[in-house]
Amino acid sequence: MSLVELFEFIVQYLDIDLDYDIIEDDYCYCNHEDVVIAMNIDDAYHNCDKFMDFAATMYPKAREFNVVFWSFLHEVGHTKEEAEDYNDLVLRTMLNIAPSEPLTAEAYFRLPSERAATKYAADFISANYEKCKIANDIIEDWLERNDSE
Repeated sequence: MSLVELFEFIVQYLDIDLDYDIIEDDYCYCNHEDVVIAMNIDDAYHNCDKFMDFAATMYPKAREFNVVFWSFLHEVGHTKEEAEDYNDLVLRTMLNIAPSEPLTAEAYFRLPSERAATKYAADFISANYEKCKIANDIIEDWLERNDSE
């Protein structure tokens, strides 16, 4: 089973209404214009501790779930909102970060669209806890069989 097939199965299993195609790419993202959700296992693990700390602010039991599962639901959350396209200067202004300062993961997670997408994931898990635990186990089994973290 490919990564794309895995997430297509998860969408069906969790009965998620998703009109976006799932693709594999170099990063995890949602593209409203191309109507795709892109997933990448290595990218999901990038900044995973910081992302999971952030997720735990919205769902205290966040660490019961794998970051790849969270990342996917987070990207699904982006499909449920209006597309926002910010350039770097607008992002920095919104976050009160000087142009000379680095844009940290923690700052990025504070963006309204990022908070909304993570809140969608937290609310979805909370409302569908048992099915999400099973979906998480399916993803973890897949990761183990495919030698991912």
